Amino acid sequence: MKTKERIRNTCGILCRKYAEQYPVLHGNLSRFTGLLIMLNVTLFFLNGAVLYEGYYYTFYSLGLLAAVEALLIIPHGLFDRLWFYALILLVEAIGLYFLTSSVWYWVATHRS
Repeated sequence: MKTKERIRNTCGILCRKYAEQYPVLHGNLSRFTGLLIMLNVTLFFLNGAVLYEGYYYTFYSLGLLAAVEALLIIPHGLFDRLWFYALILLVEAIGLYFLTSSVWYWVATHRS
């Protein structure tokens, strides 16, 4: 088998498996995103760290996570596309990076 045929077969298998499981995957991602948004708000907005100490990565994280949640909630017909799910996962990962770096900065600057 040639390399192109292997790649085409692998992509076909991945797309079929995704088409079978996309309702579960989108539901789980939506719940995880909601939890991350609640964590973000609880850690930084409720204790005043954003207003008084200038954690700007928190805004980036919250914006990206809100965009992911909006894309998952609004019906637009792209839910069964694997590339769309990969794009959403990429944006979620970037938002999680900003959230993690905010927590890291918060812990590093608030040592006793």
